[in-house]
Amino acid sequence: MKKKTVLTLFIAVFVIGTVMAASAGDRLNAGNALLPGQHLISQNRIYTFSLQKDGNMVLRKAESLKSKKKHILWNSGTSGPVDKLLMQQDGNLVLYHGGKAKWSTGTNGNPGAYFIMQNDGNAVVYSKNNKALWSTNTPQ
Repeated sequence: MKKKTVLTLFIAVFVIGTVMAASAGDRLNAGNALLPGQHLISQNRIYTFSLQKDGNMVLRKAESLKSKKKHILWNSGTSGPVDKLLMQQDGNLVLYHGGKAKWSTGTNGNPGAYFIMQNDGNAVVYSKNNKALWSTNTPQ
């Protein structure tokens, strides 16, 4: 009986950890990153910003809360191997592979900036004073 309880607990922790690892909430604060296969999701759960395993960053809108069908609103056009999408301490959102930048928002010089997937479908880098510095320009 004790072995069964321990096994059930282990499986529950593994599943919860896997689900949580796939989604990083709705924002990346300075020093945080998305890994390939992870995504941000708006608080209303309609919009996702994903770092795909093929190296492309894609923003999608769900048809409805219950629908699995999604429409692409924006993509970075990047491809190939990537390591992470990092919200740097200097305010720049950068896609890296092998320690080299493949893509960035060019928003350095803004320490404390953060990146958020908003409820209106726009993904935005904001300064610590909530000034928009860069966006996907996809509000719905």
